[in-house]
Amino acid sequence: MKSWRNAGYPGIGGNILRLLEYWNRKDQHGTRPYFCQVEAIETLVWMCDVAESLDPSLTKLRAEIKAACAERNGDIVRYATKMATGTGKTMVMGMVIAWQAFRERGRTDILILVPNLTVKDRLVQLLPGRSDSVYGKILPRGMRLPPQTRVSIVNYQAFQQRSALGVLPDESVDGKTRRLLAAGRPDLDYGNESPSAMLDRVLRHHRGARKIVVINDEAHHCYRPEPQARSDASKGANPREAALWFSTLQHLHDAGRLGTVFDMSATPMFISSRTDADTELFPWVVSDYPQTL
Repeated sequence: MKSWRNAGYPGIGGNILRLLEYWNRKDQHGTRPYFCQVEAIETLVWMCDVAESLDPSLTKLRAEIKAACAERNGDIVRYATKMATGTGKTMVMGMVIAWQAFRERGRTDILILVPNLTVKDRLVQLLPGRSDSVYGKILPRGMRLPPQTRVSIVNYQAFQQRSALGVLPDESVDGKTRRLLAAGRPDLDYGNESPSAMLDRVLRHHRGARKIVVINDEAHHCYRPEPQARSDASKGANPREAALWFSTLQHLHDAGRLGTVFDMSATPMFISSRTDADTELFPWVVSDYPQTL
């Protein structure tokens, strides 16, 4: 990747090249990214957009990442960026959104999945159109996100399938209450809504999108638990929560609506509860900046 950068980003042109060159300039009008932020976005662009004919090493790297993801994520390929707390993960997410918006001709849909409301509130500056958005700090003068760019920030818990009565599967609603709620509706299906119906309900902002790019913030909460009991658990998460978050990716994939998946975390790893076990980094990490600034 460093050789590709030093050669002037061969294989990249147009607005993406303009962004990469701008983020490396010293005379930026906005907030100049730290080198670790630039390196993170450069690595993702290099991994995803550069032709293998220009850099044969990408053939082996992509195959390794695909194989690692196949073992842990099925058919879903993910690219993870490890950035320590304080190294500006939010700005990198803004750079990823800008890159994705300008690489597509036409509409771009981006879904940011978060673990809780605190994180959601912290990321509102990633929504286009806000006076305090991050894009005014990271885009060159006169450059604006394309108007077809749609960004939403959603708690992963919103993707839990509901019953036909609008309640969650694990909510306690006794038979008598259900009959009262369903009065006059003998045809009512008490079963859970389909994955397709659930996606349409939660992703109203993205209706009609061909593909939805997903950014997992605090991505260590998102993993597919093994069928058998595991002692491994991502920091701050549990297998049930992780399975729900991962099922969102799976449902989008099964519906043919999942675009590229980017993981952002200071700890993108499986952390064992056993004191004698080594911590396992997500094998699809492509950029690692572990130090605080």
